[in-house]
Amino acid sequence: MDREQVRRWEAQCIQEQAPACTAACPVHVDARKLVECVSRGDFQGGLATLANAVPLPRILAHVCDHPCQAQCKRVEAGEAIEIGLLERACAEFGAPAPAVRLQVSRNQSVAVVGGGLSGVAAAIGLASRGYAVTLFETRPRLLDRLRLLEERTLPAHVIDADLAVLDQLRVVVRCETPVWVSIVQQYDALYLAPGQEPFRDDSLGLTRSEQGRIWIDPLTLATSHAKVFAGGAQRYSPASYSPIQSLADGNYAAVSIDRFLQGASLT
Repeated sequence: MDREQVRRWEAQCIQEQAPACTAACPVHVDARKLVECVSRGDFQGGLATLANAVPLPRILAHVCDHPCQAQCKRVEAGEAIEIGLLERACAEFGAPAPAVRLQVSRNQSVAVVGGGLSGVAAAIGLASRGYAVTLFETRPRLLDRLRLLEERTLPAHVIDADLAVLDQLRVVVRCETPVWVSIVQQYDALYLAPGQEPFRDDSLGLTRSEQGRIWIDPLTLATSHAKVFAGGAQRYSPASYSPIQSLADGNYAAVSIDRFLQGASLT
């Protein structure tokens, strides 16, 4: 068989796949489209591209650890495109972000424990699908840890602007509220994203690892309790924490919980 012909076929197959940068992104942001938008000065289009995959686009543009850049094809010709900086430019010059679409309201409720990136992302994803969502956080404010960052890294007004969507989606937010997972009895499903600290509530008898962490299915984020899902920083050691991966867990949890509540297979 002609080797050059095989290479031509291979090139065509590769072109049908997502770019390496998009494939490397946990939420699969269309980085190529975002770069194209910025190249013609369309920052609003770039922000819309980001918001299509990310429920907190302006926040993420400021704090993302952008694993996409390590896979950038441009490395072969010198260095990677600074996708992270382009995302931030879209966040700063492309406001306001597109409105979140609200689906028909459902008569099922979900509790989300944890007001970090993962919990907030899950709450947005579930509320936009029509579920009644209550978001619990033990700290005084949502995303409280991110508010500790320097103002030049993540301005407070950026956080507040992205969180405004919770009001649009009618998410009930209860800060400074310690929660025991026994509240699962009051809701149709529960998502646990309490942050780095090990979740020690054993009232539901959740299966745990030898390190004491809750067992979490890596694909669906399900736990040993049918109604309970978990993710975010609970799945990673502090050294391997990734903002984009934590937010992606919230996205995936919303999908899994939606499938669970509709009686569909999680896989």
